[in-house]
Amino acid sequence: MFCSNCGHEINADAFFCTNCGKSINNNNTAYTNDAQPEVETANTSQDDLLSIMKCLEKSLPIYKQISDFNEKEQYYRNNGLNPIVAVALGIAGLFAHIFITMTLWFIFTCTVSPAFGNTIRDILMKLCLISAVLLPLLVYMLKQIDNDKKIHKLQEAEQTYISNNICDEMFVLPEDYRYYTAINYIYRTLMDGRADSLKEALNLYVEQLDRWNHQQISMKIQREISAYFRLFPR
Repeated sequence: MFCSNCGHEINADAFFCTNCGKSINNNNTAYTNDAQPEVETANTSQDDLLSIMKCLEKSLPIYKQISDFNEKEQYYRNNGLNPIVAVALGIAGLFAHIFITMTLWFIFTCTVSPAFGNTIRDILMKLCLISAVLLPLLVYMLKQIDNDKKIHKLQEAEQTYISNNICDEMFVLPEDYRYYTAINYIYRTLMDGRADSLKEALNLYVEQLDRWNHQQISMKIQREISAYFRLFPR
């Protein structure tokens, strides 16, 4: 017969298991050959964990690439006009406007009349502040247009990558954990032996996530979560 605790084969008249030390009362606590499926179930559970680890290992580079796409997209969204550059452009626009104004004043004064030249100068000088704002605004708009084009190309590349690499292994974890940081942490936890089951690994990650939140480093994780649900809406 077999031990009901570890499945080790023991003698029919044994009072304890020689493998795990569990006491045997020889009634129904030990299993005969017909009771081996209980041992097989335990082995299957371990096989399931190994299968999950293989799925995580296969999906890790895919989620890493999604995370990289998301980081690049976030960079372009935040890559606006630097305030120092905006001020410099404003000053440059102001001086350029004054230079053009004085040049036109000189030309009209010499070719038409001093009165007409003074009139043109007075009108243009009133518009100098517009030039100081117009140049930075124009550069900002051009930069935003360029960033939008880059984001659009990035999203197209991301969709193409997902279409070519999507697999069932990507969905082995619960939906709330389907992003790179979570999958990487859970996979490492299982590989290092810090967790003996998927449930334990998930609980460890939740605890770690709470610590990260207190350390104010959860913004990247929130972006990864948003990226997943953008690609795979509920």
